[in-house]
Amino acid sequence: MKLLSVLGICTVTSYRQLKCFVKELKLADIRIPVKNIENGKLLRSFFITINFALLIGMPYVIFMGSGDVLQSLSRIFLLFFDVMITLQFVLLVLELWARFSSVNACLQEVLSFPCSTTVGRAPPSRRLSLLQLQEAYVALGRAADHLLAHFGVPVAVDIAKCMVGATSSSYDVFIELLQSNGKQGLVVPSVAVPEAWLALHWLELLLMSLSCAAAENAAAATGVILLRSSAVPRLRSADVDDFLRLTLHGPRVSFTAAGFVKIDRRLLVSVLTAIVTYLIIMGQLTFN
Repeated sequence: MKLLSVLGICTVTSYRQLKCFVKELKLADIRIPVKNIENGKLLRSFFITINFALLIGMPYVIFMGSGDVLQSLSRIFLLFFDVMITLQFVLLVLELWARFSSVNACLQEVLSFPCSTTVGRAPPSRRLSLLQLQEAYVALGRAADHLLAHFGVPVAVDIAKCMVGATSSSYDVFIELLQSNGKQGLVVPSVAVPEAWLALHWLELLLMSLSCAAAENAAAATGVILLRSSAVPRLRSADVDDFLRLTLHGPRVSFTAAGFVKIDRRLLVSVLTAIVTYLIIMGQLTFN
């Protein structure tokens, strides 16, 4: 009963975090032109197509690698659940990326107009636009925090699963290719299954790492735009200084897997290094 109570509290808390994430996105949407947010739809559709293509093709690979029907069905169910979690996380991160990019585009447009009043004071329309963009930036930062609170543990488990699965699949492919002596090519029947799993694990890592890196870079680009604008005297204002102070000294937007590992492009290098190291050690132990 205690375990069920803990799971129930965690589920309710996670659901509240997701509701807060959606609320913060709506607050940002009020202050950002809708036409700029629509730019990320093509990329999101591309990711959805890739993941559903995997869901269609992987059951065949699972049945080919296992003769037990019940075990294959359970693997297909877990695969569907895993891909849906990864896809949902990636799509929500892309929602943040599209809005941060829209904030940057609007900010460049606002700061491109010269001040018609005294240096250090902007016209009311420009001041209002800067305030709106600053509020949208703050709302998106809070949304990123709620997203990590909701997906932190599942993403950490997913990254660990992908790392272990990619390492195991790489070792199977390595052993099979050495035993075949390269006479049958790279895709032999005994290697097809681990190659498919290896591709799936690396695709999940790529989607998570690249999407998080893109959103983080878009959030950091806001500070770069403001810093360059502050070097021009006629673009300086109190609102620009406040916004710049927020981006320089405020909390940075970054994505982590429950605080264990940072999700960006460096994660791919770390996983690749760990897999290569494991293959070298296991290769020496196997053939010795």
